[in-house]
Amino acid sequence: MSEFSLYCDGSVKHGTGYFGYVLFLDKVEVDRGWGMIGQGIKPKVSEKYAILYGLDSFVRKMDRACPLKVFGDAKQVIESADKDSDIHLRAETIRGWGVPVEFKWTARGNNKLANDLARKMIEYFRIAGKGPKIER
Repeated sequence: MSEFSLYCDGSVKHGTGYFGYVLFLDKVEVDRGWGMIGQGIKPKVSEKYAILYGLDSFVRKMDRACPLKVFGDAKQVIESADKDSDIHLRAETIRGWGVPVEFKWTARGNNKLANDLARKMIEYFRIAGKGPKIER
């Protein structure tokens, strides 16, 4: 039976939150995404948004009702994912379509791709912030 796997990670640098996710179907990558959430973000919030954006990606890419396993390396966030009102709402919607959704903790080493995408955004904005100044 086919299975979707979603790897999510969030990162914070100087109070700015970033996220990355990678979606696989039977170990073949079908989507990835990354971005900046905003300022004044705490690490757990960044992790939560990585899951939310990843679940949205799943909804866009889902073409069959096979199980979805969501992985993250922030143990507390993953263990409480179904208790978070925003995550729970998305997960219950997906479950309503006959798709089992399971949240599982994974070690950071197993979540390297999503972690690299979140950190890529930190580097991108660091470099973008050092661009040439325009004189007016």
